[in-house]
Amino acid sequence: MSAPDEREDGVNNHMLKLIDKAVFEVVVKKPFDSPDTIELKKSENREHEIIEDTYTYEKDLPWELVNYADRTDEYISIGTAFAISETQLMTAAHVLSLHSKTLAEDYYIRNKDGQVYELNDIIKHANNRDFTIFTVNGLDNMKHFELEYDYELNTGVFTVGNAHGEGVILRDGLLTSTTKETENGEWDYLRFSAAASPGNSGGPLLNRNGKVLGVILKKSENENLNYALPIAEAFNGDENKAVHHFFGHYALSITPRKYGPVKSTDRIDLPLHYKELKEKLALIFENSNKESISKLYEENKEIMYPFGEGSLRLLNNTNSFQYPYIAAENKDDALWNAFKPNDIESARLSNNGFISYGKMAEFTMIQFRKPLDVTVESLMNDSEYFIETFLKAYPLNRYFGSQAVRITSLGEASEVTDFTDRYKRTWYVQTWNIDFADSKLKIYAMPVPSGFIALSLLSTSGEVDQVQTQDLQEYLNYVFYSYGGTFSEWKEYLTLDYPTPPAFEGLEFSYTPGESLTFANSSFRFEYEEDLLSIEDKSNLVLRTAYAFKNGSPVWAPVGITFTNNFTGDNYIKLIKKIRPDGSLPEGYHQTWKNLVNEEFPFNQTVTKDDQLNYTDALHRQYSDSDSSNADFLYFVEVGKEGTIEESEMMNSLKLLQESITILE
Repeated sequence: MSAPDEREDGVNNHMLKLIDKAVFEVVVKKPFDSPDTIELKKSENREHEIIEDTYTYEKDLPWELVNYADRTDEYISIGTAFAISETQLMTAAHVLSLHSKTLAEDYYIRNKDGQVYELNDIIKHANNRDFTIFTVNGLDNMKHFELEYDYELNTGVFTVGNAHGEGVILRDGLLTSTTKETENGEWDYLRFSAAASPGNSGGPLLNRNGKVLGVILKKSENENLNYALPIAEAFNGDENKAVHHFFGHYALSITPRKYGPVKSTDRIDLPLHYKELKEKLALIFENSNKESISKLYEENKEIMYPFGEGSLRLLNNTNSFQYPYIAAENKDDALWNAFKPNDIESARLSNNGFISYGKMAEFTMIQFRKPLDVTVESLMNDSEYFIETFLKAYPLNRYFGSQAVRITSLGEASEVTDFTDRYKRTWYVQTWNIDFADSKLKIYAMPVPSGFIALSLLSTSGEVDQVQTQDLQEYLNYVFYSYGGTFSEWKEYLTLDYPTPPAFEGLEFSYTPGESLTFANSSFRFEYEEDLLSIEDKSNLVLRTAYAFKNGSPVWAPVGITFTNNFTGDNYIKLIKKIRPDGSLPEGYHQTWKNLVNEEFPFNQTVTKDDQLNYTDALHRQYSDSDSSNADFLYFVEVGKEGTIEESEMMNSLKLLQESITILE
């Protein structure tokens, strides 16, 4: 029979009392107070500590769906720590995320009685071994565990920790085996069958005598076994050092090519206050990612779009991109093509506005067509207005149990800046903190006449700030889009206090409704009157832009233009640039070029009828009297009219169109 002070599983009262005194929750403050904690602070005359929720929602938040203990707690439990001496504690390094920028700036431990103590100095740390040893303010002479460096397999062990954030519990099992760490086999992990749940990370793995064998790290993905770092491994290596180690490859979603393997180890002298160390480690992590992006690009710059043979097909494409696309390399044939999301959601806004968005890799691609009664400038200059308009279409939720409550405003952006890509296109960057989820929403938006195109990130704050933002800034260099909008929108757009993209250098645009229009840039000039196409405020203009080479360097340049008589474009006129195909391109590219040079179908002024549309194409008149076969590029024109149209009318419009254009390059 077991002794009176010992349970059948071997746990005695001494061990239980030690656990009560030497095991702590690791907690952070909640960003906002719940109604319950607001009432608690008021009752305790702590009104000055109340933090109100700054977001707005579609309805009242259903706090009754949150369990009582959680909604009345002022803190969020993120893991477990345990005392290893009178002044020092240990936890898993990933619990504190010292290498990551988090919205929660202050870290605490909380004892069984609810007393809270802030972390102070980090004494030792290693992210690869996944442990941190630290001190706390105002807590010394702690009861602590004895450490045991020797272990025996198939013996009983106990896990102790704050499972699921619901309080410290003890569970038993067996120490079943060991397994080598995966990089170099430098140490053995302990594997055990005692249950471990989210929240157990950083807690102690105890033997039957209540001594610490290791620090609990993670669950096995494939079986009901868990992992711990042997306690001896926390005391191997350099004393009073923080070690940040990285081993792996770096990759971008737009190409299968990788940089690496990257292997680096940085050491920082300790002790340091945890906030100071966090700042240093976060900077190391961020700079390492920046360097990897730079080296990936440098190693592959001769084949990254728009360079190399794999880019030639896409360079030959001067299509109009009415939704933002991104260039990406196919892993099977190394050819670059333009892609948009497979699944695009759309939501209507008032007055002909809409937002379309789709997920690609870790980012979302967005087309934001502003309401006609809203200006681009008003959206640019008011981040709160921007996000409120955006969230009318884009669903962002806060969850209470299984119930989702839609967020209607995140308020003003926490950060507003800008970013210029390699092609000198300026993107407005706005960031909103989503404090309750330690996450950020970051939107890179480029103003266009009809509104914005954008790429956005929504993830944990560290991922957004230190990895995904840098990746996204590289992706911006591969975005395709044709600038479109009504004439009145173009007029407003060109007056914006906004850095002009090189594609718009020397751009001239003016019109008189019902009379005449002038559009010119460094490549071509348009001048036409009402008898060619109606000229109204609601008439539409789409400037085609694409990547090209100028004097051997890649540029973002105009490659054509389309005018339509209204938003839906019943009648239109076009000017389109065609690039002479490289000899390595398939025969179809060369045949199209040959047909254009020789003014053969479809570039021979033949009127084609497609359902209710009549259209005709022709080589631009400036090339008609010269040998164009060796030209680097040519322009052709097209007229389109809906309904029953006489061929003579089509020919007259084509003649007027030819006369209205001057090619300047």
